[in-house]
Amino acid sequence: MLGKTPPTPLYKEGLRKEGRQSSLSKREGGRDFSLIKALCISVFVALLTLTPIIHLLNLSSYNSKFQLRGPLPTSDKIIIIAIDNESIDWLMKWPWTRRTHAKLVDLLKDAGAKLIVYDVFFDSPTQFDPQDDIDFAKSIKRAENVILASNYQKMEKNAQFQVLRLPFKKPIPILNKAALDIGVVHPDPDADSVVRRFQLVFQSKGERFYSLGLQAVRRFENIFDMNLSSTKSIRVGKHQIPQYRKKMMINYHGPSGTFKTIPFARVYDPSDPHFKGEELKDHPQWFKDKIVLIGASAIELHDVFSTPFDKELPGVEIHANVIETILNDQYIRVLNAAWVFVAMMLISWVNIRFGKRMKIRPFFGLLVFQTVIIYGVSFAMFIVARLEMPTYTLQMTLWSTFLLQTIIKFVQEEKEKKKVRDIFSQYVAPTVVNEILSHPESIELGGEMREVTIFFSDIRSFTTFSEAHTPKEVVELLNEYLDAMTQVIFEFGGTLDKYVGDEIMAIFGAPLPLPDHPRVAVACAVAQLKKLRELQTKWRLEGRTVLDIGMGLNTGTVVVGNIGSTMHKDYTVIGDAVNLAARIEALTRTYSDEKHTTHLLISEDTYLQVKDHFMCQYVDEITVKGKLATTKLFEVVVE
Repeated sequence: MLGKTPPTPLYKEGLRKEGRQSSLSKREGGRDFSLIKALCISVFVALLTLTPIIHLLNLSSYNSKFQLRGPLPTSDKIIIIAIDNESIDWLMKWPWTRRTHAKLVDLLKDAGAKLIVYDVFFDSPTQFDPQDDIDFAKSIKRAENVILASNYQKMEKNAQFQVLRLPFKKPIPILNKAALDIGVVHPDPDADSVVRRFQLVFQSKGERFYSLGLQAVRRFENIFDMNLSSTKSIRVGKHQIPQYRKKMMINYHGPSGTFKTIPFARVYDPSDPHFKGEELKDHPQWFKDKIVLIGASAIELHDVFSTPFDKELPGVEIHANVIETILNDQYIRVLNAAWVFVAMMLISWVNIRFGKRMKIRPFFGLLVFQTVIIYGVSFAMFIVARLEMPTYTLQMTLWSTFLLQTIIKFVQEEKEKKKVRDIFSQYVAPTVVNEILSHPESIELGGEMREVTIFFSDIRSFTTFSEAHTPKEVVELLNEYLDAMTQVIFEFGGTLDKYVGDEIMAIFGAPLPLPDHPRVAVACAVAQLKKLRELQTKWRLEGRTVLDIGMGLNTGTVVVGNIGSTMHKDYTVIGDAVNLAARIEALTRTYSDEKHTTHLLISEDTYLQVKDHFMCQYVDEITVKGKLATTKLFEVVVE
């Protein structure tokens, strides 16, 4: 009997009253694991972010935000004197004499520069005249505003892979003593060799050192009040500088050339006719009250670094960006890891909830949209609040959720399909089962009104046959007969509704629509009669009892669906048209006699739709029990 219908969640559109009630009961009685799934996904993605590829993708996304944002305007507090190719060509091959730097310091002091900051190492005595170091130190001493570069080195111990921090490389003692201060210039690139952060405070053998940029800010604003006790931020005067992993995120204002830059040689000798372009005879206007940074921009001096804007940005411009970031308090903050995890949980949980109710394709489209939204929100937060969110981490959470939901859906649907296949393969042809599985929305398991053709057949004198034979013989013959008839029904696309003893009930036109179902049903009945004749010949040769049947068909509108109790349901049809089909089948015995056996009767409704395809004879007009209207009966003539 066709009662083992598949679970209704397989058919999202076919779910009706009883299906909804059953689904509601399952949800109320079951547990919701959405939060646990979201937690597992978030932990999984968090672990993935520790891998190089996700880390590098987040870094790449960070770069793109700078590039999309574009350059920012800079203040007029900073000016750069570049040791560029033009200057090296004019003044002679690098390194220059210390007298050259002494002259520049004197010129800048006379021009009113507030700070002279050297991003050039003077950690060894001059290779020229030793008097050069003395003259340079005197110029630094007279200026009283010169900050020199120092370096903070690191070296890996290969045996144990431990980082050994070595002492600072300071300027030679005579210059170190003369300078106002020294500052660390060593950048620490990220894993992709891009400089995004700069460490402001260093420790070495109990001594504290500051970066060149921080020293410039301190001396420019005469700051001596600092609080360096917190790892999350440091306070330098009025500036509360946020730290990310003990470093400040550099708010780059643009690519190379963003800050006002003048070649060293043009400042050194602005009146020389060799130089063309901008005249610097009035150079005091350029440098008065400014922070003047001096550093190399020539590629051959190897003081260039990769940054979000530039693959080759001179180190001196990195320090300019550090100073500008602090002076204007335009810091970039990184979203706290705890809040990132909360965002991951929320994204995953929301999409798990949505994913339960959506098909894969719409869900995929939604996630594509959310991917764009996440990047848009991340970029907007970067622009408006200067807050860095790990874009790829959040997007990876999104797609990990999609992957998990897809796998769960796939496993569940495969289990349900297997159940459906196991059940429906007993009642419909394999092609129909495949169609149901491919297009479950085409059927309504909950119940619907549909026009179908109902088929009934019955073995004549089966009771007499059963009484005259052993149960084994009855079952063997009945199984052979039912198997042959069912195969024919399947071949014509019919649905086996049920067996009732020796009676067969089938439906044409459900669960899948069947075009021209009355003609197909009659053709199927004719094919069954021909198949029966083959069986009868076989049974005669075997010396077994020969069985005969009667068949009745009617076409009409019935209720089709998953019908039954809460404990058991059948996919079947109910209605007057079903009762009439059963009555017509029973009448095949009434209109049979010794001269003529009536095998196949059809109703008038079926006849009107098949009369052009089959030879039919009018039999009678009957009144159905409980009905006032009459119906005509026709016999299909089978040669």
